[in-house]
Amino acid sequence: TEIRAAVADAIGENTLRNLSSLARSERDPVIADLLRAGLSIRQVERITGVSRGVIQRIKRISRES
Repeated sequence: TEIRAAVADAIGENTLRNLSSLARSERDPVIADLLRAGLSIRQVERITGVSRGVIQRIKRISRES
């Protein structure tokens, strides 16, 4: 819950709540930032509601860039 509160402060509670319904072009950079900040895939999954497979794809793509 501390992590969720920190993320909500960083990106905004409204954005966090609606992240899974955002367009891919808006959602993916936010998730990549969370991963770069040190959150695990599972933490991002729990906080955002975005599936683990999607988060893994974003992580893989951001590493390749």
